[in-house]
Amino acid sequence: MSLQTELTSPSRHPLAGQTMTGADMIIQVLAEQGVEVMFGYSGGAILPTWDALARFNIDQESKRRKPIELVVPANEQGAGFMAAGYARASGRVGVSMVTSGPGATNSVTPIRDCMADSVPIVLICGQVPRHAIGTDAFQEAHDHHDPVLSVLLSHVQSLLHPVHPVSPAQRVPHVGQLSQYVELKLRSFYRC
Repeated sequence: MSLQTELTSPSRHPLAGQTMTGADMIIQVLAEQGVEVMFGYSGGAILPTWDALARFNIDQESKRRKPIELVVPANEQGAGFMAAGYARASGRVGVSMVTSGPGATNSVTPIRDCMADSVPIVLICGQVPRHAIGTDAFQEAHDHHDPVLSVLLSHVQSLLHPVHPVSPAQRVPHVGQLSQYVELKLRSFYRC
């Protein structure tokens, strides 16, 4: 079955029609995909997602369900390597959540290590507001004149552009289908 066929199937998600923030959607999708542990280091740009995780966990505990465990390391690089170690040891996808700017650049080494070793990991990274991009805002990593940052950005961009580009038919047509799309992509990790 093609990705597009699976995304347009008539099944209706139990939360369809409910108003949610993007941060709530991210946490909900991760929970639906069976994520039990996240490794992360907070910061301003990712705080809404941390808040969504807290709301989700409070809701889960009130229903006597297992919350998503959060492991907070000393730094973002540690979060990435912990997620990688978790993925290697458990056979599941590791999840790391960091803030923008230095949080993202500190995650380059563990992400590149996972890419080289084919370790399934998801990095969720905050970003400054759209209007602040390119303004040297707090925790923004966008200065192409800094030689060190330019090298890091080139590595990040190579990671963002997959070896097998996504065709227009494989793109998610509607945010309501995000959960199905993530599920299909996570399943593809295990087929490799």
